Amino acid sequence: MTETTKNVALLAPVPENLLIDGEQVCVAQGEVAFGSRAYQVFRDLDAERCGEPVDVYIYASHADGKRAAVATWTARYVRSVEATPSGRHPEGLGMRPRVGADAPGENRGHWAVYWHLANLRRMARPLQIKDLQGLNASKCYRANFVPERPLRIEHPS
Repeated sequence: MTETTKNVALLAPVPENLLIDGEQVCVAQGEVAFGSRAYQVFRDLDAERCGEPVDVYIYASHADGKRAAVATWTARYVRSVEATPSGRHPEGLGMRPRVGADAPGENRGHWAVYWHLANLRRMARPLQIKDLQGLNASKCYRANFVPERPLRIEHPS
């Protein structure tokens, strides 16, 4: 198993339906790509990780109205690619969740970057977001905090 970057991890929201479909894409393709507008987060992450994979903790958003502040999925961040000028993934739809590929606007002009994950899977035990801390922050997140965009965090030990 490949070692990951020890000091930084990623906490990100991803719609639950994309996670469910993305898990199948990840198994079939080895990676799955999700879109984001938070390009600077991924530029900074890529600079910090020195080519090493990074652990990712995912908050399943849009999950049947549930808003529990827990990460229920995990993966390994392996890379990001900038979107084309029209906002599409430069390698096509092959590594995108099928649900997202079929959604109007999902692959047309909306995203600035696509971030690739390997080993996407549900966690055996949810991770409380209140136990996580933003990178270089002095305190952990509040008990009711749920991420609305990808965030670099201190790696939980």
